[in-house]
Amino acid sequence: MGRPVSPSPVRAEDPRPRDTHTRTRPRTYRRAGTGWRLRIGTFAATAAMVSAGVVLGAQPAAAAPAPIKLTSASCPAEIVQGQTSGCVTELQNLLNAHGAGLVVDGQFGAGTLYAVREYQAATAIAVDGRVGPATKSKLYATAGSAPAPST
Repeated sequence: MGRPVSPSPVRAEDPRPRDTHTRTRPRTYRRAGTGWRLRIGTFAATAAMVSAGVVLGAQPAAAAPAPIKLTSASCPAEIVQGQTSGCVTELQNLLNAHGAGLVVDGQFGAGTLYAVREYQAATAIAVDGRVGPATKSKLYATAGSAPAPST
């Protein structure tokens, strides 16, 4: 003896009338649930945590170190990428005076390196990305005026 055979399922007709003139496919009805509320709540909670810096572990922005004149004894002979100091803050301020548009944060990063190279090229200094004596003196000599393009 085997299992009893059940008859094939019979689909009941949809009791709602169909508009045969405008639709060619039958309507599909979704059951309203609470899933959308959960998604909205999750989104709102995530947005609140991100704006508070909880999710990303954000720290408040630290102020840039106080600027130190590049020719002072406190600054190294050459300022190079990777350094963070008041000397870099002064360098960024001087480069901004020449139109660099840097964020002054006291960190010699890629943006500052690019601005140094652009300045060196525009003032006919050897383009090496290092801020040595020649670059320092030229930055102060031009005193914030835009350098003439080299030809």
